[in-house]
Amino acid sequence: MFYDPDTYNTHNVNGQHVHCTNCRKGFYCDLIGMSDNIKPCPVGKFCTEGKFYKGTDINDPSKPAWYTNPVSCLPGTYNPNPYATKPEDCLPCPPGRYCAAKDLENPTGHATNEMCSAGYFCREGSSQKQPGTMDSAVTPPRWGYCPEGSYCEEGTAYPTPCPPERTEQPPSSLVLLNARPVLLVITVRLLG
Repeated sequence: MFYDPDTYNTHNVNGQHVHCTNCRKGFYCDLIGMSDNIKPCPVGKFCTEGKFYKGTDINDPSKPAWYTNPVSCLPGTYNPNPYATKPEDCLPCPPGRYCAAKDLENPTGHATNEMCSAGYFCREGSSQKQPGTMDSAVTPPRWGYCPEGSYCEEGTAYPTPCPPERTEQPPSSLVLLNARPVLLVITVRLLG
């Protein structure tokens, strides 16, 4: 006897499986006829009970969509924990960092401590290192170019207002805004 994927069966009567159970939260069942070797939900994803998760369409949040377990954490989020059971287990990318792809265990560039680029800001939930446009999905935006009248160093979550004596400069000249005075010591050898 065969059973639907995303179910499993541990009940035997005379050597026959007689009762199918939905795969438990935090696990997934990807083969037909599974008994008790259900699989833990992998990092970067979450697994609801059973076969499907009803969420929203990632291209049009006003429309519903159905997803098959395990369900991917979306760009702008990550999940370092196995056995996740709900979309809220996908954590927003931390401020100053970005999560560029789906299914991430850690923010993008985690091992190399890669941050959002200078000249841009990345608040919590950013999916881009150098955002080409402002995030218009929420107010205030989660990412974008450093706004006029402020500056953004690498890893900036919130733009810093320029001092009154400065004006906003394009990202390519950001180094000038971050310049610090340097004491130069020159040793002169007198001949004599």
